[in-house]
Amino acid sequence: MLTENKFSKYLLYAIGEITLVVIGILIALSVNNWNDIQKTSQNSATILKDYRSDLVRDTLFLAFFIKKNDSVLKSGQKNMIRISGPKATFDTVKYIAKFEHDPFISFIDKFNSKSTFNSMIGTDAFKSLNKDLKRKILNIDMTQTMTLNEKMINAYFDLTNEFTLQYPFGNNRGSGYLNEISWDIKNERDFVIKYTAMCSFRNLLINNKLSAYKSVMKLTKKLMSDIDLYISKGV
Repeated sequence: MLTENKFSKYLLYAIGEITLVVIGILIALSVNNWNDIQKTSQNSATILKDYRSDLVRDTLFLAFFIKKNDSVLKSGQKNMIRISGPKATFDTVKYIAKFEHDPFISFIDKFNSKSTFNSMIGTDAFKSLNKDLKRKILNIDMTQTMTLNEKMINAYFDLTNEFTLQYPFGNNRGSGYLNEISWDIKNERDFVIKYTAMCSFRNLLINNKLSAYKSVMKLTKKLMSDIDLYISKGV
């Protein structure tokens, strides 16, 4: 009987010890897990702040290119109105092509936030963000990529190069034999058709880019606001 009592006490003691060990392990795991969550949260806040800073720079670039291309588009549209007007003649088209035409266009070739996005996309910090914010970040990256598509730009330059192989154009106020013979257009109809086609495509391209830039600007500002709200609530 005495032996059984000792065994029972020993068993209860052993169970108690095991329970304490288990509780200790669970507490340690809980603390470690909490530390990991805090660390991930801090990393999330850091990458979001860095990403937001790059988005700010993107908006500055966008604002510049929107303003510049808007001015260029208006000028191009005015020239098309002059060319297609009832009083327009071949000399009208020739004058615009010779003295006013600017073949160059300005466009964004990269976004500052792209490198930050690429570096954070596969991290635990990014994965820990809520689904809605992750979706918006992924969406703006996709929109930026679509905006950078250069198919229309390449097509425009191909059209421009093809035109310049046959006809001159550009801000040419020089004089002399070479200048005169360069602008001695024999086939006026062909010149006008090809020049107006090139200008129309240029206006279409710039208008397309303007719409894309304005769309990215709107999405970027909204995302910046969402990031601010997310951080303010505590990631």
